[in-house]
Amino acid sequence: MDTRQTVQLSVLTALAISIYTVESLLPNPVPWMRLGLSNAVVLLGIVGFGIRGGVLISLLRTILGSFILGTFLSPSFFFALSGGLSSAVLMGVLYRFLRRALSLVGISICGALAHNGAQLALASSLFIGRPEVMLLLPIFGFASLVAGTLTGFIVHFLSLRTKFANLEPERS
Repeated sequence: MDTRQTVQLSVLTALAISIYTVESLLPNPVPWMRLGLSNAVVLLGIVGFGIRGGVLISLLRTILGSFILGTFLSPSFFFALSGGLSSAVLMGVLYRFLRRALSLVGISICGALAHNGAQLALASSLFIGRPEVMLLLPIFGFASLVAGTLTGFIVHFLSLRTKFANLEPERS
């Protein structure tokens, strides 16, 4: 990675942290649920820098954002970490291998589903210890559809207009 790409990845990371922090200050539509707009930056990072770039943005966003919010190593930190990393990895794999068959909106929806699914699995197994938590999956699934669609359209729009090093506009 050259200096230009390092700077671009750093700018994306700073943007993701900023959005993550600001979004945490907004009221949630439902407890524990956010739009996850910083995931748009993670997907943009995947488009521009591959899986490693997206995972790095997600990891740094979660760690540094939790320091800013005072939630480092709290349950909310672990929820954000599990959801963010599972989402970034899945979106990266889908973008790498299925970008011709699946649009950025579709990849974003899958990422949102992975994010919420990982958080529910963590809640069920470690924090609450009851499988009934998984009954919330349809509600979180619908929220994933809405949030994933929104972030996917944002990334599609931005990927057509950015000049990052190896970002190529999506032609779908």
